[in-house]
Amino acid sequence: MAEFRRQILITSLTALVIALIIGLAIVYLPIHTPTSNETTFTVLRSSSIDNSHNLEFELSINSSSLHSGQSINIIESVFNNLSTVNTVYNESAWNPSYLLTVGEICPAFSSPTTFVILGGYYTASNVSTATHWLYYFPPPPWSSSCPYRQLTRFVFQPNSNIADIRNGYKSQNFTDSVEANYIATGYYLSPSDTGSNNTLPQFIQFPKGIYTIVGGDEWGDQALLYFTVS
Repeated sequence: MAEFRRQILITSLTALVIALIIGLAIVYLPIHTPTSNETTFTVLRSSSIDNSHNLEFELSINSSSLHSGQSINIIESVFNNLSTVNTVYNESAWNPSYLLTVGEICPAFSSPTTFVILGGYYTASNVSTATHWLYYFPPPPWSSSCPYRQLTRFVFQPNSNIADIRNGYKSQNFTDSVEANYIATGYYLSPSDTGSNNTLPQFIQFPKGIYTIVGGDEWGDQALLYFTVS
């Protein structure tokens, strides 16, 4: 019996020592505090399901709260919701329609997705009435020319955003993910907005406030996300 109690005592002391070691490791584990120019990476998503084309458009950002000078990561993706191959052709059903002209440089030709950043808070019910768009790319006519491609057909792999894509300009196919990734720290103002005599647009960082990101694809799918700058 004495030997049994001795074994219990040894086991208890060993467990206590292990617990103390783990506790001290937790106490002294270094904790990272983001600096003023870092953005905490917390993915936020909004999506729209298109039953007529069996597609899902997804918009995601890495943070909903920024400090002045920080950047925001914006990702757009189109997924095939079918468990079989899904072939879709290019359309121009942008929703809202201004995505066609003030989103990317030339979304109708170079990409099936695009986005616009709006100053203020908008919802699906009033986003089509917005008139003050913040240009992520330099506004026309200062933006670069469109790439020489026109994406006319997408053959999606099952349950995937990978597609065999037809480039109508060169009659060539290529395989890629239907996804676009952007990093924005501000937007461009045209000379007419600033009253400047300069012929080039002016880039400014996001001022403090709330912003709405309107993302969409050429098949009419739309998703909204929000971020604030403090």
